[in-house]
Amino acid sequence: MKLSPSLFSRLNPGKPPWRVLFFGTDKFAVHPLQNLLERMQDGSLIENVELVCPPERRRAINKKVQNENFITAREYAIEEGIPIHEWKGKEGWAPEYSPEGPYDIGVVASFGYLIPNNVIDLCPSGMVNIHPSILPKWRGAAPMTHAILSGASHTGVSIVGVSRDRFDHGKILLQENYKIRDDIMYDDLSDELAILGSRMMLYTIEHWDELWKTAKVQPKEGASKAPRNSIQTGFISWEDHTWEQIWGKWRALSTRVGIHTSWGGKKVRLIKMSPEKIEDDVEEIREALPGQTKYDKEREILFIKCKDDWAGFTELQFECKDIIKARDFANSYLLQSIKNSKDGRTFKDLEAASC
Repeated sequence: MKLSPSLFSRLNPGKPPWRVLFFGTDKFAVHPLQNLLERMQDGSLIENVELVCPPERRRAINKKVQNENFITAREYAIEEGIPIHEWKGKEGWAPEYSPEGPYDIGVVASFGYLIPNNVIDLCPSGMVNIHPSILPKWRGAAPMTHAILSGASHTGVSIVGVSRDRFDHGKILLQENYKIRDDIMYDDLSDELAILGSRMMLYTIEHWDELWKTAKVQPKEGASKAPRNSIQTGFISWEDHTWEQIWGKWRALSTRVGIHTSWGGKKVRLIKMSPEKIEDDVEEIREALPGQTKYDKEREILFIKCKDDWAGFTELQFECKDIIKARDFANSYLLQSIKNSKDGRTFKDLEAASC
């Protein structure tokens, strides 16, 4: 008699096909969730997948700034008919509302909550986390952001056991390095590491027992933290920040918390930055003050003087206003400011602005 995958897993607990409880929230979690669903088709590796996620939140997401194809793990699960268990608060749920299961293994990807021991115990064969850094470097909620902000040339993905009572301290099952391109944006880095992490996740599940037996404790050397970024992380100081630092902030934060400055006491989000530079070397440009502006009409770029160079932008957004082109800013805000104020051509740091 040929056993169905479901009957086989009940008669042989702790062996594939696995019953998976998946924990995830944002787009990074969609890739591995999609791969797990695809591997359910033949039933040899994955028998069932269920999702744990918090109520939908779209904080700090401006759809005109964020990729229009942005999709969360919840949205994907609804579209594909994956059962969803809603996580509420720090503990997740009261015992009487715990998922019934049974489950074999757990997979965590960009979840953002410390998983309590009683929830870890729902997966008797173990629970792993897909973490987008080479641990112990950049433990925390924002490793990819910190990798870009620090100007790192490499990062990677770690598959680690979910540690009890601490974030990102579990044993290392698998790691793989990734070279960061100089011009990569956060969303592209997230997609590429999610694809890499998904492949590594499947390999880990295929070699589950073997990798757990050879798992290594994380070294103490090289440990660092990557805390969640606040909106203040994206504040620009034109006197203190170099072009490279601003370029890094824009690549890391523009579709997250954003990068911000102030004009005339009003908060301004800098939407699109250009890698182009000012080529003129006239004395007026060399001696410009931090925050001073120069509009390049031919290229339609608004240049703002920073510590060591000029940072160029093609789109801006005043708080509670629509996104505008640099050309529109020059023809309205900049022109009006030149007429009405002696130093009206200067952007100010938000910390010093009354906004």
